[in-house]
Amino acid sequence: MTYSLPYKTLVACCLLFVASNNYAMNKPRLQTVKNEEEIRKFAGNFIMYTTTSAYFGRDKGYPSANAEAFKYGYIPQKGENNPAPYTLNQLLHIDELPNNKALLNEMMTQCTLRIRRTTYAEEIDIREAIISSLAKMENMTPQEFMTAMMESLTQHKNKQMATQQQ
Repeated sequence: MTYSLPYKTLVACCLLFVASNNYAMNKPRLQTVKNEEEIRKFAGNFIMYTTTSAYFGRDKGYPSANAEAFKYGYIPQKGENNPAPYTLNQLLHIDELPNNKALLNEMMTQCTLRIRRTTYAEEIDIREAIISSLAKMENMTPQEFMTAMMESLTQHKNKQMATQQQ
């Protein structure tokens, strides 16, 4: 049985639509956060974020390869029953001065702060920027950064292996 060119084109278009729709559904999405409870699930992870607040680094930082408005950062874990707020360590240009960005509820409600966990490829980009001395992670020693990065990359690999086994 032979099919005409329009039928083959239609099938190809349908397959392309399904593939692109599947990518869009699985693509990480930014989540708007307004309080510490919403930040908790990002603790201990590298993040990509965008913000309307200069306090959270809108006008500085090493930009994402995707767009100037997207920044990279890391939100350290904090101990159980620790009353101190979570903090945001921003990926900075090597010559930028760090400051302490406490993720306080009152600061988050006064601006838009949208966050998602970084992808494996983005974490490789972060690591390469630091190794190349183009960037530094705010308020982290090189040892702290490498430990956090190795843990995160391992989590990505484990997740990928678990997905492949299903």
